[in-house]
Amino acid sequence: MKIVVVPVAVYDPFFKQVRQGVEAAREAIGAGNAEVEWLDVQDADPKHQIEILAELRSRRVSAIVVCPVDPGLLREPIRACVDAGIPAATFCLDAPDSGRFYHIGQDLRQGGRLVGIISHVEALKEQIDARLEVTPGPRGSRVRFVVP
Repeated sequence: MKIVVVPVAVYDPFFKQVRQGVEAAREAIGAGNAEVEWLDVQDADPKHQIEILAELRSRRVSAIVVCPVDPGLLREPIRACVDAGIPAATFCLDAPDSGRFYHIGQDLRQGGRLVGIISHVEALKEQIDARLEVTPGPRGSRVRFVVP
């Protein structure tokens, strides 16, 4: 059995933590039960992910776990894997109409609404002693939630 994990932009600290979790799971299930392959995807290009999924489909891997950088564009390539008999799950970003069997992640819209409410409702600003710090960087912004 071969399970392949397809992240996005592995230089991002979030995906470094995801990789640590994948490696811990690999150790927990044991090498004799399943092989888990982590792809070192260096970009966030949906066309590259489409190519990767096509290649994994041709290799007939056992399962795919993918963070679809553009869920709309990745919906059909994920469905093609599922239609070929390769179970697919999504993480971080979801492609719910892709035929994937499972999604691991948070509701980003709900989280965004909460941040918007906290940052724009004056009464809540006074009651919640916390802030969201955004630091721009060359490879994207870093966000840190600060609770004094």
